[in-house]
Amino acid sequence: MPAWFSSIAGIGRGTVLGCLLFIFDFNEVTKLTPAVTTCLNADDVLTIPTAIGSDDINQLATALPLIQHFCDMGRLRLSPTKSACVVFKNSAMQQGPLSQIQTRNGAIPIVHSTKYLGVICDANLSFREQRAVAVRKACRLAGYIFHSLAPAASPSP
Repeated sequence: MPAWFSSIAGIGRGTVLGCLLFIFDFNEVTKLTPAVTTCLNADDVLTIPTAIGSDDINQLATALPLIQHFCDMGRLRLSPTKSACVVFKNSAMQQGPLSQIQTRNGAIPIVHSTKYLGVICDANLSFREQRAVAVRKACRLAGYIFHSLAPAASPSP
């Protein structure tokens, strides 16, 4: 892990270079948490447990303090309001009661579906919500095209 030091200059948030440096720096956390796989895309982080079944929530709960500590060192804040936990399951899996995943700033909600990089993922991996959104957009676009191509109504004498 790199040594930390004070600086009087920096790179603005939201810049391309800022996102790139965030990925390089945050890449260190993937080495600290072997129980989970961490995927990075700009400033979005996806954490997936390596276990399937009842131990997956425990792996996430164990990895979260390490990620929290890393964020604290970089003066970053984990926001529970911008975070969600989806427990993927199939019909054969028996799901017991789910415990909350806590951060220092609050509990991360366990939800049925969430949107990540524009794709809505649900717990059953059916993508029903994603398909419904795509159909609504296609119908709206078809309506726009239909109305723009429809001949203008001519006034009757």
